[in-house]
Amino acid sequence: FHSFLSPLFQTFCVVSKRFRKNYIHRFTGTKSLFFFTPWSPTRRACVYLATNQFFDYFVMATILFNCIFLAMSETIEEAEYIFLAIYTSEMIIKMIAKGFILNKYTYLRNPWNWLDFVVITSGYATIALDVGNLAGLRTFRVLRALKTVSIMPGLKTIINALLHSFKQLAEVMTLTIFCLMVFALFALQVYMGELRNKCVKKLPSDWTNVTHEEWYMWVNDTSNWIHDEDDLPMLCGNLTGARHCPPEYTCLCIGENPNHGYTNFDNFMWSMLTTFQLITLDYWENVYNMVSMLSG
Repeated sequence: FHSFLSPLFQTFCVVSKRFRKNYIHRFTGTKSLFFFTPWSPTRRACVYLATNQFFDYFVMATILFNCIFLAMSETIEEAEYIFLAIYTSEMIIKMIAKGFILNKYTYLRNPWNWLDFVVITSGYATIALDVGNLAGLRTFRVLRALKTVSIMPGLKTIINALLHSFKQLAEVMTLTIFCLMVFALFALQVYMGELRNKCVKKLPSDWTNVTHEEWYMWVNDTSNWIHDEDDLPMLCGNLTGARHCPPEYTCLCIGENPNHGYTNFDNFMWSMLTTFQLITLDYWENVYNMVSMLSG
């Protein structure tokens, strides 16, 4: 590789080939880890490794083998120790070459290295403290596959462009949410409480002077409701064209909403959720069939 210093000796640059292209790597001109000067043999060797494309190939191959071992049904802990040692060596090499965090162009000044640092440190946490609360940290091992993003410049460019596009989509998302709110408000005005309608058997004719408590217990007794072939309460409506109850039954707003109370338009938030389900076509036909029973 070729290196050159800036005039004020605050940074130095290294030009090397990576994936058949020339890339400029910037390093701080101060001592890394308060010990290694820019031209010390150890730091020069670490800079050479950190900017060498074959070192990147080796790390990518390690990530590939690590993913294969993670896909196995039985985890081989000895292999995990080897992979963790390789990732730790890579991190230490980059820290010696770049520095840790204090100066510009150091290791943790690059957001792409934050994930590597968290995954590696969590790996040591699961080894040192193997308790129930930290056992979930083992799932962070799967994030090692994302290390390829920080190694391959093309992937990094694509991810950066994707993140930048989210800012440009803010107005589109605002318009989408506004349209969702309009439809949710419309459904709230039309179908509030309607999905609770059920066919309830009328009181026996020989019952006289029925108290409110007796009537309440009668209409809330599920055995007095009409159920469909799936053993679910049959919905009904009182509008023209809606599904009407048999003569010995009456349509009352009683009980909870369908799908354990999750499908309803009783307030604005629930209406937003159900409308979002409809526009995403997530089992939309179920909501459509229930609403069609109310309005015909």
